[in-house]
Amino acid sequence: MIFSMANQISKNVFTWSIIVALGGFLFGFDTAVISGVEKHIQELFQLSSFRHGFAISSALIGTVTGALIS
Repeated sequence: MIFSMANQISKNVFTWSIIVALGGFLFGFDTAVISGVEKHIQELFQLSSFRHGFAISSALIGTVTGALIS
């Protein structure tokens, strides 16, 4: 019984480790994509400084929320 319980705990730790690692990977990937296109977004939509900051921060908030949900 003790070995069964320890085995289950090991499986849970492994599963949560994979989930957390994927969340971190997705957060980093999305942040890199947003950082790469932020100047193009400002030029394409002719955004003021405030609107540019709001658009980029909204995208990053969505990235954080998506990583938390996943």
